Amino acid sequence: MILGVFAGTAAVALAIALLGAPGTLLLLLGALFGGLSFALYPLCVAHANDRLTAAERVGAGAGLVLVYSAGAAAGPLAGAASMSALGSAGLFLFIAASAAAAVAFVVWRVSVRPPPPADRQQAYQAMPRTTPISAGLAAQAGENESLSRHA
Repeated sequence: MILGVFAGTAAVALAIALLGAPGTLLLLLGALFGGLSFALYPLCVAHANDRLTAAERVGAGAGLVLVYSAGAAAGPLAGAASMSALGSAGLFLFIAASAAAAVAFVVWRVSVRPPPPADRQQAYQAMPRTTPISAGLAAQAGENESLSRHA
């Protein structure tokens, strides 16, 4: 999943850089770029948490936030430098190159590290987006609504 999202981010960023003309297509590409690029951090955090023990998660989370912060500080400087050198398309060319480098890293990493053993894998479990208390309140509201219909 991470490989596909990085590849999609690289492709869309390159398309934005090469398009260069405002219009509906640019807006659609911008929306697609945002959807792909903003999903990367949560995907990477989820991947890291899948491979860690409970005791390692706090330290790894701190490390991920530190690396994210370093990128948030260095990225604008590198993006501005690429725009100075390449013009307005330079920002998205820089992002495309960064995402392509991440694709290369993911391909290399997948080739040198085996997947988790089958006994550590499990099927996807859909989780409700509510707390147990609010789920109970929703169920109670549904019961009250059905009672008022029959009254």
